[in-house]
Amino acid sequence: MVAGRTMSRVTSPVATPSNSRFAARILAEGSANSRSVVTLVVIGAIAWAGLVYIGVQLALAGPPGVGFDLELLVDAGRKAAAGTGMYSPALLAGDTVPAQSLFYSYPPYVGQAMALIAWLPTPVILVAWAGIATLGLAVVSVRVARGFRPAIPALAVALPVVVLAPLVLPYAISVLFGNFNMFFAALYGLIVLAALAPEGERAPRVVGGVALGIAAATKIHPASLGLWFLVRGWQERRDGGRPVSWLVLGAAVGTGLVLVVSSLIVGGVQPWLDYLAVVRASSGATLLDHRNYGPAAILGQAIGLSEAAVRAVHLVVLGLALAVTAWAAWRRTDTVTSLGIAAVASLVILPVTWIHYPAALIPFVVAALVRGPTSRTRALAAAAGVAALLAIAIPALLWLGIGLVVIALASSGTASAQGPRPAATAA
Repeated sequence: MVAGRTMSRVTSPVATPSNSRFAARILAEGSANSRSVVTLVVIGAIAWAGLVYIGVQLALAGPPGVGFDLELLVDAGRKAAAGTGMYSPALLAGDTVPAQSLFYSYPPYVGQAMALIAWLPTPVILVAWAGIATLGLAVVSVRVARGFRPAIPALAVALPVVVLAPLVLPYAISVLFGNFNMFFAALYGLIVLAALAPEGERAPRVVGGVALGIAAATKIHPASLGLWFLVRGWQERRDGGRPVSWLVLGAAVGTGLVLVVSSLIVGGVQPWLDYLAVVRASSGATLLDHRNYGPAAILGQAIGLSEAAVRAVHLVVLGLALAVTAWAAWRRTDTVTSLGIAAVASLVILPVTWIHYPAALIPFVVAALVRGPTSRTRALAAAAGVAALLAIAIPALLWLGIGLVVIALASSGTASAQGPRPAATAA
């Protein structure tokens, strides 16, 4: 019950709605005077100190403690560096395990990449990852915000985002777990920038495609966003334009191919044969668990469905998610809302949805607050944060919060298919 214990400790007094609303208001207004900056710095210091305190308490509580997801990656990296198998012998033997069990199940190139830093102590890697992920989120958020308001000061975006990050439960949990999802907020932000890039600009699309490729290569479920870019390209071609969205898709596919080929060169075929065996074994993992926030699992636990019935329901959810992704790409003219809907759909592609997955939606919240700086948008964003916090006790509230994010996006939208051209305003 590690995840449940960890999540219960995240609900500290630091994550108060008033603190979140204040930071969201500064972000929406796009200006921060000296008094606001001082207030934000104080709130941020308290918030991050609170998260550090929780992490220390988890570390003192004993294994698996804080950063247990990262420890799996580090262990795989050390095994890859030593030339030994990265995967659990039990999984390789075909044993079925609960979905929430701690085991390394990433593709081989993840462990092989981790071999480059696995010699470092895990706490050092965790702190470095948290810093890099949050800095990356702040930088990308500034770019997203300037896509709609070119003159907005960098500090008026970056500082509220850094303050809000530990107050957003899915992001806080990803940091405490040491899960790669802490980087997904920045990666999804780069994907947003790719979708918003003017037709003549290739670089943002290539960078966004690489981000999509990395996200899909590590967690699989973001790959559904490739369908959005595929269908969007068809729409662009139908309307007489160049299918520039296909450049993003091509960059994503190319990134995936480079990762696979590089892995084969470094480690040979055997790690991939082991990985396929792990995929087969983990596909039979138990889905009915209160830590599984997937719609099928929540419904199954609510009405008492069997494991087989939950799997059948998930197939329906998967089909609907792909259909909604294609529909949003084809029918929704507002690019950010359309991609936001697809991003939400990407969270339910796999049978298991962990509570830290929605951290990827933070750039969409930034977009909603900046382009629709109204009290309604701020209220929707704040309510979404509260719903995510309460989802620890009532899992269905996580999806209420996600729905509120989509509503905030739609209400902040304009009639145009994409925002104004991102400006190269100096920070």
